[in-house]
Amino acid sequence: MEGSSIPLSILGQRCDDERQRIRQEFEAGASARATLDAFLDHWQDEADAAYLYRILAGFEHDEKKKHIYLELADVEDRHTKIWAALLAEHGRPVAKFRPTARTRL
Repeated sequence: MEGSSIPLSILGQRCDDERQRIRQEFEAGASARATLDAFLDHWQDEADAAYLYRILAGFEHDEKKKHIYLELADVEDRHTKIWAALLAEHGRPVAKFRPTARTRL
């Protein structure tokens, strides 16, 4: 986005750091149910973000901005795959994506 001072690679690193922190808590014996609930919340948030970025891209007339929205959606898609893999690893596969009510508004 024009004027943004945070490169996409840094945003991705922040997400990676957060996933690593949560994984460490899980491995350190944090409540498995609470941790898996957090994983699922993160998966849903990332999937909702990808959905919204695609909607924004669909309405954007500026090709440069449209491309940025689509890139952001792709980043969020990669994140959802990571969360889905973590959940499946621990016996809690995700269902088909459905945007939350807040996202649909």
